[in-house]
Amino acid sequence: MNIKSIIFTLVAVSFLSTGAFAQGKLKKARQEMDNLNYQGAIELYNQILEKDQNPEALINIAECYRKINDSENSEYWYGQVVRLPEAKPVHRLYYGQMLQRNGKCELAREWYEKYVNEAPEDIRGQYLVKACDYEEELLTKNAGIYEVGTLDINSNLDDFSPAFYDDQLIFATERDQGTAVKRIHTWTGNPFLELYKVEAKKANKDEPGNYTFGKPEKFSKELNSKFHEAAVSFSQDQQQIFFTRNNYEDGKVGHSDDNIVKLKVFIASNEGGGNWGNLVGLPFNSNEYSVAHPTLSPDETKLYFTSDMPGGFGGMDLYVSEKEGGQWGPPLNLGPEVNTEGNEIFPYYEMNGKLYFASDGHIGLGGLDLYHMEDKGEEGWGTIENMGYPINTISDDFGIVFDKDGATGFFSSDRDGGMGRDDIYSFIKNASPVEILVYDKNTKEPIEGATVVNDCTGTSYTTDVDGKVTLDMKMNICCEFMASMEDYTDNSEEGCTKDIV
Repeated sequence: MNIKSIIFTLVAVSFLSTGAFAQGKLKKARQEMDNLNYQGAIELYNQILEKDQNPEALINIAECYRKINDSENSEYWYGQVVRLPEAKPVHRLYYGQMLQRNGKCELAREWYEKYVNEAPEDIRGQYLVKACDYEEELLTKNAGIYEVGTLDINSNLDDFSPAFYDDQLIFATERDQGTAVKRIHTWTGNPFLELYKVEAKKANKDEPGNYTFGKPEKFSKELNSKFHEAAVSFSQDQQQIFFTRNNYEDGKVGHSDDNIVKLKVFIASNEGGGNWGNLVGLPFNSNEYSVAHPTLSPDETKLYFTSDMPGGFGGMDLYVSEKEGGQWGPPLNLGPEVNTEGNEIFPYYEMNGKLYFASDGHIGLGGLDLYHMEDKGEEGWGTIENMGYPINTISDDFGIVFDKDGATGFFSSDRDGGMGRDDIYSFIKNASPVEILVYDKNTKEPIEGATVVNDCTGTSYTTDVDGKVTLDMKMNICCEFMASMEDYTDNSEEGCTKDIV
């Protein structure tokens, strides 16, 4: 009896000790997640899962890997999470997104469909469930139009969000800043982002592409702080810079009620000699939500940006603020046609009147894709167009900018084959914009909603309220365009881009 009692006691102590171990680790891991230390949380959750397949640990380790953009590990863990009784509908959405990011579109569709059945009100799910149906079109629609190139200015860490300034390219980077004290961001385990510049000259200013680059170096000692700086935009005269920074001003760090340092947009003035001063924040910055990724309209009357402020449709939404009496007015959400339950980020207003942005909530190839839409003034925004491959891939593609020639530019991507994680890529656009008008032969009135098919690519388009379709067409080719509409006879016309100067 005594021996049995001793054995029972030892087993009980062992059981209580294991349970206490797990609970202690879970509590600490939760704290690390609350502090956005996803790397630290992953280490703790792995220790827990070595001993016990704890549901909370399974769910949170999948979330941590998703937050640090590790789609392979995130897919593995979400594959276990979705089979738990504790799994929520959104976990099936995330699993589908990770599968699509890893090139498993058909399998992703199954999980998107399950999510749509459970959360039919989420428009994002309805877009994503159609993504695989459009995969072939997105891979071929811009074939031969964009020529993408790699750059040797990239580092082995993150480099992204390029912007033109004089004869320079300004960008954000995590690269080693060469300081004695290394400050590491717990979210990524890498150095904090700083703004860098690199001389970018064209061999011939009248020809697209052909850039040569100098040596990257820090952009500004006044603007770079001990926290993150990224995503800039300049006024037309380049006397003002709008940039994103953590909530850090006058040597003080601002925290939200849940103790997170959010993002804000600041404005600084060019004081000459490479110096920037008179730093002020936008009037609608807040400690409680993020404001980021500014871009000015060419007439400088509107400022577009992304934010997760209350009242939006999802994660990060696109907003616009209009200048009123020299001040930036209250932000207006661009609405549910643009913003989804996902993230719409890194807007860029191009000189031709199009707003470009990245999204993981619209129909795309996976991760963040780049889209554009035409600004039609009082009529609102035109149709949202996915830029297709090779600009977009199954990886994250974002942060695009165009040169003044409109045919050359740069964008960011974490696609395979780069030097680091996020890298900056160049592109040359070998195409001409083509406008197709579909109208009633007898009344000459435009026909809205007609289908136009390009026989060169097989891509179909739908005419807008003015009976128009606008597309980019590869140079030096001819294509047949077939128009069809219910109650009308089909008709076709040939369009060519030969001999266009």
